Amino acid sequence: MKPDSDLMPIQKSPPCAAEEVVRMGFEGGALFMVVAESVLVAYAWIGWTILRDFARAE
Repeated sequence: MKPDSDLMPIQKSPPCAAEEVVRMGFEGGALFMVVAESVLVAYAWIGWTILRDFARAE
């Protein structure tokens, strides 16, 4: 029979910085998507405006 010390459950170490960043990234994922979509819409609007002005100039 094994001693009791071998049967003790493994204690989980505190989370490291990388784990915290990943966890915060998943929790803040919705905010990131809103910001990313807003940037894409802004670029599309700027591109459409430039293209429209270029087409009208001809």
